[in-house]
Amino acid sequence: MTGDIGARLAFVREVERIKDTLRSGITASGRAESVAEHSWRLCVTILSFADLLPAEIDRLKLLKLAIIHDLGEIYEGDVPAIHQNADDGRDARERADFHKLTAVLPAALRDEFRALYDEYAAAATPEAVLAKGFDKLETILQHTQ
Repeated sequence: MTGDIGARLAFVREVERIKDTLRSGITASGRAESVAEHSWRLCVTILSFADLLPAEIDRLKLLKLAIIHDLGEIYEGDVPAIHQNADDGRDARERADFHKLTAVLPAALRDEFRALYDEYAAAATPEAVLAKGFDKLETILQHTQ
């Protein structure tokens, strides 16, 4: 049990790096936005609209997807949408970084997080499609704010 707790804490400590990972977005006060700030506001956005979603949507899963979706950017950073190219290998690098990040976790939790990451990337479920849509909405709001 102690090793399990230690592994979880090591993961949480490493995830702290996302606070220093900057995005192309600028906050309303004019400073660079972090990936952590984007993910936080994405979750708040989802919570703000959750009551309007169809009953069959798993809201907890939707929030988990939102929390996890950008953790693959923790080591190499964010690539602005206008600089993304489907052939540049970015998706594979981010997935590899996510696997590196989650390697310390207990197997069941590691597998759950990796499955959620892949579900989001593939837009494999209604929740993943919604998470991607809310992600775009949050980004647009930030750019226009």
